[in-house]
Amino acid sequence: MKKLSFLLCMFLAVNMYAQVADFEEVAITPAQANSAYLLDSTGTFTSGICQFGQYVDTAWGPTYYYGFVVSNHTDTIFASSEDAYQVVGGQAHSGNNYAVWYSSWYGNDRVTVTEETEFDGFYVNNNTYMQASIVDGFGLTDGAFTATDWVKLTIYGINGTDTVGQVDVDLAKDGSYIQTWTWVDLSELGAVTALAFGMDGSRYNTYGLEIPTYFCMDDLTPHVDEPATYFIKNNWNGGNWTWQQMELAEDGITYTYQGVFGGTGVNINTEADDSEALWFPIDQWHFTALGYEPAAGDEILFEYDSQESTITATFKGKSGLETITIKNENNSLKVMMNGQLYIIRDGKTYNACGVEM
Repeated sequence: MKKLSFLLCMFLAVNMYAQVADFEEVAITPAQANSAYLLDSTGTFTSGICQFGQYVDTAWGPTYYYGFVVSNHTDTIFASSEDAYQVVGGQAHSGNNYAVWYSSWYGNDRVTVTEETEFDGFYVNNNTYMQASIVDGFGLTDGAFTATDWVKLTIYGINGTDTVGQVDVDLAKDGSYIQTWTWVDLSELGAVTALAFGMDGSRYNTYGLEIPTYFCMDDLTPHVDEPATYFIKNNWNGGNWTWQQMELAEDGITYTYQGVFGGTGVNINTEADDSEALWFPIDQWHFTALGYEPAAGDEILFEYDSQESTITATFKGKSGLETITIKNENNSLKVMMNGQLYIIRDGKTYNACGVEM
Protein backbone atom coordinates (compact mmCIF):
# COMPACT_ATOMS: atom_id res chain seq x y z
CA MET A 1 0.00 0.00 0.00
CA LYS A 2 2.89 2.36 0.69
CA LYS A 3 4.20 1.76 -2.84
CA LEU A 4 0.74 2.42 -4.32
CA SER A 5 0.39 5.64 -2.29
CA PHE A 6 3.81 6.81 -3.46
CA LEU A 7 3.00 6.11 -7.11
CA LEU A 8 -0.34 7.86 -6.78
CA CYS A 9 1.27 10.96 -5.25
CA MET A 10 3.79 11.00 -8.08
CA PHE A 11 0.97 10.68 -10.65
CA LEU A 12 -1.00 13.55 -9.12
CA ALA A 13 2.11 15.75 -8.83
CA VAL A 14 3.11 15.14 -12.46
CA ASN A 15 -0.46 15.70 -13.66
CA MET A 16 -0.76 18.95 -11.74
CA TYR A 17 2.66 20.19 -12.86
CA ALA A 18 1.87 19.44 -16.50
CA GLN A 19 -1.03 21.92 -16.35
CA VAL A 20 0.99 24.80 -14.87
CA ALA A 21 2.01 27.47 -17.39
CA ASP A 22 5.71 27.82 -16.51
CA PHE A 23 6.77 28.66 -20.11
CA GLU A 24 9.60 26.13 -20.06
CA GLU A 25 8.26 24.29 -23.11
CA VAL A 26 8.37 27.46 -25.22
CA ALA A 27 11.45 27.19 -27.45
CA ILE A 28 13.28 30.51 -27.43
CA THR A 29 15.46 31.09 -30.51
CA PRO A 30 18.35 31.65 -30.27
CA ALA A 31 18.54 29.31 -27.30
CA GLN A 32 20.78 31.42 -25.09
CA ALA A 33 20.32 33.79 -22.20
CA ASN A 34 18.84 37.25 -22.81
CA SER A 35 16.57 36.15 -25.66
CA ALA A 36 12.81 36.28 -26.13
CA TYR A 37 10.16 34.23 -27.93
CA LEU A 38 8.71 36.46 -30.64
CA LEU A 39 6.14 35.33 -33.20
CA ASP A 40 6.46 36.24 -36.87
CA SER A 41 2.86 37.41 -36.91
CA THR A 42 -0.05 37.89 -34.54
CA GLY A 43 -1.10 34.63 -32.91
CA THR A 44 -0.85 32.55 -29.74
CA PHE A 45 1.54 30.17 -28.06
CA THR A 46 0.81 27.48 -25.48
CA SER A 47 2.16 26.73 -22.03
CA GLY A 48 0.48 24.22 -19.73
CA ILE A 49 -3.20 24.19 -20.66
CA CYS A 50 -3.26 27.90 -21.54
CA GLN A 51 -2.94 29.87 -24.76
CA PHE A 52 -1.23 33.26 -24.59
CA GLY A 53 -1.93 36.01 -27.11
CA GLN A 54 0.82 38.03 -28.81
CA TYR A 55 0.08 40.90 -31.18
CA VAL A 56 2.80 41.71 -33.72
CA ASP A 57 2.67 45.23 -35.17
CA THR A 58 4.81 46.05 -38.23
CA ALA A 59 2.82 49.04 -39.46
CA TRP A 60 5.25 51.68 -38.18
CA GLY A 61 8.54 50.35 -39.53
CA PRO A 62 10.07 48.71 -36.44
CA THR A 63 8.27 45.62 -35.14
CA TYR A 64 6.42 46.04 -31.85
CA TYR A 65 5.14 43.17 -29.71
CA TYR A 66 2.11 43.40 -27.45
CA GLY A 67 0.48 40.90 -25.13
CA PHE A 68 2.71 38.06 -23.95
CA VAL A 69 6.37 37.48 -24.80
CA VAL A 70 8.38 34.63 -23.24
CA SER A 71 11.80 35.72 -22.01
CA ASN A 72 14.89 34.14 -20.47
CA HIS A 73 16.66 37.46 -19.85
CA THR A 74 18.90 37.50 -16.79
CA ASP A 75 20.33 41.00 -17.22
CA THR A 76 19.02 43.57 -14.78
CA ILE A 77 20.65 46.73 -16.12
CA PHE A 78 18.07 48.82 -17.97
CA ALA A 79 19.41 51.18 -20.64
CA SER A 80 16.54 51.60 -23.11
CA SER A 81 13.06 50.36 -23.94
CA GLU A 82 14.73 47.50 -25.81
CA ASP A 83 15.46 46.02 -22.38
CA ALA A 84 11.76 45.63 -21.59
CA TYR A 85 11.98 41.83 -21.41
CA GLN A 86 14.04 41.83 -18.21
CA VAL A 87 12.49 40.90 -14.87
CA VAL A 88 13.57 42.66 -11.67
CA GLY A 89 16.05 40.30 -10.02
CA GLY A 90 17.04 38.63 -13.28
CA GLN A 91 15.60 35.17 -12.58
CA ALA A 92 12.41 33.29 -13.42
CA HIS A 93 10.34 32.11 -10.50
CA SER A 94 10.96 28.53 -11.67
CA GLY A 95 13.13 27.19 -14.46
CA ASN A 96 14.64 29.64 -16.94
CA ASN A 97 11.68 31.19 -18.75
CA TYR A 98 9.01 33.66 -17.72
CA ALA A 99 6.45 35.81 -19.55
CA VAL A 100 6.39 39.57 -19.99
CA TRP A 101 3.05 41.24 -20.77
CA TYR A 102 2.64 44.59 -22.50
CA SER A 103 -0.80 46.16 -22.86
CA SER A 104 -2.23 46.09 -26.37
CA TRP A 105 -4.65 48.53 -27.95
CA TYR A 106 -5.11 45.94 -30.66
CA GLY A 107 -6.33 43.04 -28.51
CA ASN A 108 -4.93 39.50 -28.55
CA ASP A 109 -3.30 40.00 -25.16
CA ARG A 110 -5.30 37.51 -23.08
CA VAL A 111 -4.83 34.11 -21.55
CA THR A 112 -7.43 31.66 -22.87
CA VAL A 113 -8.36 28.06 -22.12
CA THR A 114 -10.42 25.60 -24.14
CA GLU A 115 -12.87 24.84 -21.32
CA GLU A 116 -14.01 26.45 -18.08
CA THR A 117 -11.09 26.48 -15.65
CA GLU A 118 -10.49 27.72 -12.12
CA PHE A 119 -7.07 29.20 -11.39
CA ASP A 120 -5.24 29.16 -8.07
CA GLY A 121 -3.05 32.07 -9.16
CA PHE A 122 0.35 33.04 -10.56
CA TYR A 123 3.57 34.80 -9.59
CA VAL A 124 3.99 38.43 -10.60
CA ASN A 125 6.99 40.74 -10.71
CA ASN A 126 7.87 44.08 -12.29
CA ASN A 127 10.16 44.37 -15.27
CA THR A 128 13.23 46.60 -15.26
CA TYR A 129 11.53 49.19 -17.49
CA MET A 130 8.89 49.73 -14.81
CA GLN A 131 11.60 49.75 -12.14
CA ALA A 132 13.58 52.44 -13.98
CA SER A 133 10.45 54.56 -14.38
CA ILE A 134 9.65 54.30 -10.67
CA VAL A 135 13.17 54.92 -9.43
CA ASP A 136 14.49 57.40 -12.01
CA GLY A 137 11.51 58.58 -14.03
CA PHE A 138 12.73 56.97 -17.24
CA GLY A 139 11.07 57.63 -20.60
CA LEU A 140 7.56 59.03 -20.49
CA THR A 141 7.48 59.06 -16.69
CA ASP A 142 8.17 62.61 -15.52
CA GLY A 143 10.54 62.16 -12.59
CA ALA A 144 10.87 59.45 -9.95
CA PHE A 145 7.85 58.22 -8.05
CA THR A 146 6.87 59.88 -4.81
CA ALA A 147 5.12 58.21 -1.88
CA THR A 148 1.73 59.12 -3.36
CA ASP A 149 2.34 57.51 -6.76
CA TRP A 150 0.99 54.08 -7.58
CA VAL A 151 0.64 51.44 -10.30
CA LYS A 152 -2.10 48.82 -10.27
CA LEU A 153 -2.54 45.64 -12.30
CA THR A 154 -6.09 44.29 -12.66
CA ILE A 155 -6.81 40.72 -13.70
CA TYR A 156 -10.31 40.15 -15.07
CA GLY A 157 -11.98 36.76 -15.06
CA ILE A 158 -13.90 36.21 -18.31
CA ASN A 159 -16.41 33.42 -18.88
CA GLY A 160 -17.68 33.47 -22.44
CA THR A 161 -18.56 37.11 -22.99
CA ASP A 162 -19.15 37.95 -19.32
CA THR A 163 -16.70 39.48 -16.87
CA VAL A 164 -17.23 37.42 -13.71
CA GLY A 165 -14.75 39.09 -11.36
CA GLN A 166 -11.49 40.93 -10.94
CA VAL A 167 -8.37 40.87 -8.79
CA ASP A 168 -6.24 43.98 -8.20
CA VAL A 169 -2.49 43.90 -7.56
CA ASP A 170 -0.45 46.89 -6.41
CA LEU A 171 2.75 46.83 -8.46
CA ALA A 172 3.82 50.07 -6.78
CA LYS A 173 2.29 51.89 -3.82
CA ASP A 174 3.22 54.00 -0.79
CA GLY A 175 6.80 54.55 -1.88
CA SER A 176 7.63 50.90 -2.57
CA TYR A 177 7.23 48.48 -5.47
CA ILE A 178 7.31 44.73 -6.13
CA GLN A 179 10.89 43.56 -6.59
CA THR A 180 10.52 39.79 -6.08
CA TRP A 181 8.15 37.15 -7.43
CA THR A 182 4.91 37.61 -5.53
CA TRP A 183 1.92 35.24 -5.46
CA VAL A 184 -1.40 36.53 -6.84
CA ASP A 185 -4.45 34.58 -5.66
CA LEU A 186 -7.05 34.17 -8.44
CA SER A 187 -9.29 31.64 -6.68
CA GLU A 188 -12.08 34.17 -6.14
CA LEU A 189 -12.62 34.47 -9.91
CA GLY A 190 -14.13 30.99 -10.10
CA ALA A 191 -14.54 29.22 -13.44
CA VAL A 192 -13.31 31.24 -16.41
CA THR A 193 -12.51 30.76 -20.08
CA ALA A 194 -10.07 33.68 -20.27
CA LEU A 195 -8.00 36.08 -18.20
CA ALA A 196 -7.75 39.69 -19.34
CA PHE A 197 -5.41 42.34 -17.95
CA GLY A 198 -5.41 46.08 -17.46
CA MET A 199 -3.13 48.61 -15.80
CA ASP A 200 -3.64 52.00 -14.24
CA GLY A 201 -1.53 54.44 -12.28
CA SER A 202 -1.22 57.90 -10.78
CA ARG A 203 0.82 59.46 -13.60
CA TYR A 204 -1.05 60.83 -16.63
CA ASN A 205 -0.12 63.33 -19.30
CA THR A 206 -1.98 64.77 -22.29
CA TYR A 207 -1.75 61.45 -24.13
CA GLY A 208 -2.74 59.17 -21.26
CA LEU A 209 -0.92 56.99 -18.76
CA GLU A 210 2.77 57.91 -18.68
CA ILE A 211 3.89 54.67 -17.04
CA PRO A 212 5.18 51.65 -19.02
CA THR A 213 2.35 49.11 -18.86
CA TYR A 214 4.36 45.93 -18.38
CA PHE A 215 4.35 43.12 -15.83
CA CYS A 216 6.08 39.72 -15.58
CA MET A 217 4.29 36.41 -14.99
CA ASP A 218 5.42 32.91 -14.08
CA ASP A 219 3.78 29.65 -13.01
CA LEU A 220 0.13 30.39 -13.84
CA THR A 221 -1.52 27.55 -11.94
CA PRO A 222 -4.95 26.01 -12.70
CA HIS A 223 -6.82 24.58 -9.76
CA VAL A 224 -6.68 20.80 -9.41
CA ASP A 225 -9.05 19.21 -6.92
CA GLU A 226 -7.38 16.84 -4.54
CA PRO A 227 -9.01 13.40 -4.61
CA ALA A 228 -11.50 12.55 -1.92
CA THR A 229 -10.67 10.11 0.87
CA TYR A 230 -12.91 7.06 1.25
CA PHE A 231 -13.29 4.70 4.18
CA ILE A 232 -14.81 1.23 4.34
CA LYS A 233 -16.36 -0.53 7.34
CA ASN A 234 -17.12 -4.22 7.75
CA ASN A 235 -17.18 -6.67 10.61
CA TRP A 236 -13.70 -7.84 9.65
CA ASN A 237 -13.00 -11.45 10.69
CA GLY A 238 -16.48 -11.55 12.15
CA GLY A 239 -15.36 -9.21 14.93
CA ASN A 240 -15.95 -5.57 15.72
CA TRP A 241 -17.01 -3.15 13.00
CA THR A 242 -14.14 -0.77 12.31
CA TRP A 243 -13.48 1.90 9.65
CA GLN A 244 -10.46 1.40 7.40
CA GLN A 245 -9.07 3.91 4.90
CA MET A 246 -9.16 2.79 1.26
CA GLU A 247 -6.32 3.29 -1.23
CA LEU A 248 -6.88 5.43 -4.33
CA ALA A 249 -5.86 3.68 -7.56
CA GLU A 250 -3.86 5.38 -10.30
CA ASP A 251 -7.02 6.08 -12.33
CA GLY A 252 -8.05 8.62 -9.68
CA ILE A 253 -11.53 7.05 -9.51
CA THR A 254 -11.28 3.60 -7.91
CA TYR A 255 -10.67 3.06 -4.21
CA THR A 256 -9.52 -0.34 -2.96
CA TYR A 257 -9.20 -2.22 0.29
CA GLN A 258 -7.80 -5.72 0.80
CA GLY A 259 -9.59 -7.35 3.70
CA VAL A 260 -11.53 -10.41 4.71
CA PHE A 261 -15.18 -11.31 4.24
CA GLY A 262 -17.19 -10.71 7.38
CA GLY A 263 -20.36 -12.41 6.22
CA THR A 264 -22.34 -9.16 5.85
CA GLY A 265 -22.26 -5.99 3.78
CA VAL A 266 -19.96 -2.98 3.95
CA ASN A 267 -20.32 0.75 4.54
CA ILE A 268 -18.53 3.31 2.35
CA ASN A 269 -18.09 6.96 3.33
CA THR A 270 -15.75 9.91 2.77
CA GLU A 271 -15.28 10.08 6.53
CA ALA A 272 -14.83 7.38 9.14
CA ASP A 273 -18.36 8.06 10.30
CA ASP A 274 -21.70 6.25 10.08
CA SER A 275 -23.62 9.41 9.12
CA GLU A 276 -24.77 9.26 5.47
CA ALA A 277 -22.59 6.24 4.78
CA LEU A 278 -23.47 4.11 1.75
CA TRP A 279 -24.48 0.53 2.48
CA PHE A 280 -23.64 -2.36 0.18
CA PRO A 281 -25.24 -5.60 1.44
CA ILE A 282 -22.73 -8.19 0.28
CA ASP A 283 -24.34 -10.72 2.60
CA GLN A 284 -23.52 -14.39 2.76
CA TRP A 285 -27.09 -15.40 1.89
CA HIS A 286 -26.82 -13.47 -1.41
CA PHE A 287 -24.01 -15.73 -2.46
CA THR A 288 -25.84 -18.82 -1.24
CA ALA A 289 -28.81 -17.92 -3.44
CA LEU A 290 -26.42 -17.66 -6.37
CA GLY A 291 -24.82 -21.01 -5.69
CA TYR A 292 -21.71 -19.94 -3.84
CA GLU A 293 -20.75 -20.56 -0.22
CA PRO A 294 -18.19 -18.00 1.03
CA ALA A 295 -17.13 -18.14 4.64
CA ALA A 296 -16.35 -15.35 7.07
CA GLY A 297 -12.62 -14.77 7.02
CA ASP A 298 -12.18 -15.45 3.29
CA GLU A 299 -9.77 -12.95 1.68
CA ILE A 300 -11.58 -10.35 -0.39
CA LEU A 301 -10.55 -7.31 -2.41
CA PHE A 302 -13.08 -4.46 -2.35
CA GLU A 303 -12.98 -1.96 -5.23
CA TYR A 304 -15.24 1.08 -5.00
CA ASP A 305 -15.95 3.10 -8.17
CA SER A 306 -16.53 6.65 -6.89
CA GLN A 307 -18.10 7.79 -10.18
CA GLU A 308 -20.56 4.94 -10.63
CA SER A 309 -21.08 4.34 -6.90
CA THR A 310 -20.57 0.60 -7.33
CA ILE A 311 -18.52 -1.80 -5.30
CA THR A 312 -16.80 -4.87 -6.68
CA ALA A 313 -15.77 -7.71 -4.40
CA THR A 314 -13.20 -10.22 -5.62
CA PHE A 315 -12.75 -13.41 -3.59
CA LYS A 316 -9.19 -14.64 -3.88
CA GLY A 317 -8.41 -18.26 -4.58
CA LYS A 318 -12.02 -19.33 -4.89
CA SER A 319 -13.39 -21.33 -7.79
CA GLY A 320 -16.95 -20.80 -8.92
CA LEU A 321 -16.95 -17.07 -8.14
CA GLU A 322 -14.49 -14.57 -9.55
CA THR A 323 -16.13 -11.20 -8.95
CA ILE A 324 -19.42 -9.76 -7.92
CA THR A 325 -20.47 -6.15 -8.56
CA ILE A 326 -23.34 -4.66 -6.62
CA LYS A 327 -25.08 -1.36 -7.43
CA ASN A 328 -27.95 0.20 -5.52
CA GLU A 329 -30.64 1.30 -7.98
CA ASN A 330 -34.38 1.96 -7.54
CA ASN A 331 -34.59 0.26 -4.15
CA SER A 332 -33.08 -2.92 -5.56
CA LEU A 333 -29.62 -4.33 -6.03
CA LYS A 334 -28.23 -5.05 -9.46
CA VAL A 335 -25.72 -7.84 -9.10
CA MET A 336 -23.27 -8.79 -11.84
CA MET A 337 -21.62 -12.11 -11.06
CA ASN A 338 -19.26 -13.72 -13.56
CA GLY A 339 -20.96 -11.92 -16.45
CA GLN A 340 -24.51 -12.80 -15.35
CA LEU A 341 -26.99 -10.20 -14.16
CA TYR A 342 -29.17 -10.80 -11.09
CA ILE A 343 -31.62 -8.56 -9.26
CA ILE A 344 -32.09 -8.67 -5.46
CA ARG A 345 -35.28 -7.02 -4.26
CA ASP A 346 -37.29 -7.40 -1.04
CA GLY A 347 -35.04 -10.22 0.12
CA LYS A 348 -35.53 -12.24 -3.09
CA THR A 349 -33.08 -12.98 -5.90
CA TYR A 350 -34.10 -12.90 -9.59
CA ASN A 351 -32.23 -13.62 -12.79
CA ALA A 352 -32.03 -11.15 -15.69
CA CYS A 353 -35.37 -12.44 -17.02
CA GLY A 354 -37.11 -11.68 -13.74
CA VAL A 355 -37.43 -15.34 -12.66
CA GLU A 356 -37.03 -15.86 -8.94
CA MET A 357 -34.17 -18.15 -8.00
